[in-house]
Amino acid sequence: MSNKLTLSLVWWLQALLILFVIFGFISATEVGLLCCTTCLIFYFITGAWKKQLEQKIVIETELKKALIYERQMDYDHALAIYRRFNMTDEIRRINEMKYGNNNVKVASPGVTNTTIIHGNYVNDNDTIVKDSVLNRSNIGGGNSKADELQKVLDLKEKGLISNEEYEKMKQEIIG
Repeated sequence: MSNKLTLSLVWWLQALLILFVIFGFISATEVGLLCCTTCLIFYFITGAWKKQLEQKIVIETELKKALIYERQMDYDHALAIYRRFNMTDEIRRINEMKYGNNNVKVASPGVTNTTIIHGNYVNDNDTIVKDSVLNRSNIGGGNSKADELQKVLDLKEKGLISNEEYEKMKQEIIG
């Protein structure tokens, strides 16, 4: 039986229990009051059960949305849902689909014709300088140290290099 059907049955059971509570109270007999008390206890128990079912329905609905996002390749929304419910296996699976392995090229939003430099290793996905390469290349082709410092400062201001990389490159230029 689905959770939605069970939820509707619990709702009807609670309505029926309320009727028994009313009739038990109206009868004003010892048996009626006992029935009233018992029905109230069952009403609160079914209320807790109803709350659990409602939470399960919300989770099922959200997981269905996540599957729809996956089919649409909207991995960020799917990941947000899986993270909300702390579903680490699903998060890992979506990240593998989103990023693939190291041999698969993934374009970053708004970035084109880019190169990542990891020391001596080059991966053509994003332009991110991972290691200072000033000592291996000739930036500016004979420009003054001031021009080279300005170029490095521009890289830092654009967020392409960190403060540590900036300081390291500055020291290499100054000598």
